[in-house]
Amino acid sequence: MEVKELCKANGGAWGGTKVDEAFKCFINDIADKDSKTIIPLPQSLCTLIEKRQGRALCDLIKNTYYASSFLADVREG
Repeated sequence: MEVKELCKANGGAWGGTKVDEAFKCFINDIADKDSKTIIPLPQSLCTLIEKRQGRALCDLIKNTYYASSFLADVREG
């Protein structure tokens, strides 16, 4: 897959890592730190990732910072 940059990044606070940080804050705000938050992923997304990466999403996440806080339960539908 190739991604074409349409506009050069200009360092504003409205993209990239700022979006990531805002999403993390959102999840922390709605979830108790001692509870589990479940975010269902469509089977089609998991299949696409596996086709492009050659490995299942669960296996890819095992090699990341999030491995200890991630539990995969992929369901059809």
